[in-house]
Amino acid sequence: MQYLGWLVTVLGLLDLGVATPNGRREKRQNGVNSAVENCRKIFNAPCDSLNILSTSTPPPLNTALPKVQVSDCQCVLYNLCSSESVSNSDGSFVIDKRLGETCSGTLDVCCPKSSILNRPIDRATQAPTMVTMPTPSPTATQKPLPTPVPQQPNVPVRSGCGYRNPQGVTVRITGSDNEAQFAEFPWMVAVLTKPPPGTEQSGYICGGSLIHPRAVLTAAHTIEGKSAEELVVRAGDWDSLSRTEPIPHQQLEVEAVILHENFNTDNLHNDFAVLILKTPFVITPSVNTVCLPRENDVFDAVRCTATGWGKNTFEAVGRFQAVLKKIELPVVPHTPCQTNLRRTRLGNAFILDQSFICAGGEAGQDTCTGDGGSPLVCPSKNAQDRYVQAGIVAWGIGCGADRTPGVYASVSKARRWIDGKMAQYNLDTSSYLA
Repeated sequence: MQYLGWLVTVLGLLDLGVATPNGRREKRQNGVNSAVENCRKIFNAPCDSLNILSTSTPPPLNTALPKVQVSDCQCVLYNLCSSESVSNSDGSFVIDKRLGETCSGTLDVCCPKSSILNRPIDRATQAPTMVTMPTPSPTATQKPLPTPVPQQPNVPVRSGCGYRNPQGVTVRITGSDNEAQFAEFPWMVAVLTKPPPGTEQSGYICGGSLIHPRAVLTAAHTIEGKSAEELVVRAGDWDSLSRTEPIPHQQLEVEAVILHENFNTDNLHNDFAVLILKTPFVITPSVNTVCLPRENDVFDAVRCTATGWGKNTFEAVGRFQAVLKKIELPVVPHTPCQTNLRRTRLGNAFILDQSFICAGGEAGQDTCTGDGGSPLVCPSKNAQDRYVQAGIVAWGIGCGADRTPGVYASVSKARRWIDGKMAQYNLDTSSYLA
């Protein structure tokens, strides 16, 4: 997502101050106590009854993305990979998946080893650049930190899907347009790995969206090869580096991982996956479902919003985000998107699959590495205060290049498939109907 300078880590949000070095520990503890009190005021129930850690302070996420396995291919300049592997019609081995970094260079591709032309120096043994959530570096001209603005903590829980909280919940951050407010997108979740034995940190895998208290929609390419036993889903999180937030997050285990039967790992066709949770999330002001479109709904030319914790730029200096970012993007119709993508290294033979939707193409405005699985949501045609998920972050050619849209899995094309998987687990689809 677009980098706007200093990232905000708001500690002790409810006592509305910036912690000093000597007071940081005390403010974090005060924040936990305030959050516990918020649970009682807002939900009329203690935090622990909502499957939320109430008095303990969970550690921040280990936000280094997983290393992508490259045993079957090698990173080379795209023109050193045989045309049979690169100049194809579906983007296999050429597209940049919005996941961990396979190749660090913008013009590099992960080429099957048997297809490399004039084999270059081996780069496959070099570990991809792993980037943790950013810690701002001092600069000559520092931007002022966003200012928390107090609000009434007694926020009602809205009934129904797709309700955005543009002013935030319990606290509002001013001064940073591309940072989401706390609980602004209550359907946004993080898919994590369970902490290794003897540790407390969960590893970040990808984003996702809550479509039912027991179901999460995400991208198949982000969780391919992972079992339910190694995953957890966190909802209601906002600042991944903060131990305390106005309302504690919820974290649940996964019962089943469902990938689309026609998912293609090379070109990401049908990049759809659903995670079924063992127990339901409690619907709160900071945790709620997103609406889904009807089958074959079209969003051409609509300005929509993508969210995620991914990198702010594709270059090596790009950083992953601590605070959830949002970015407004126009949906690009299928034919113009295909035309623009053909101007990239994909070539004139590229055919954009019907399972995709495109958004962006504005310089510097794009989702990026690490945003995979995160939602692209658009205003509902029936009610402008509600949002419908049009896409799932899938892939692109670099990030944020002018006239090069990002590519998303089209949720409307998968609506029948999603409904069928929900039925298999006896889950009511009304949770995502506007």
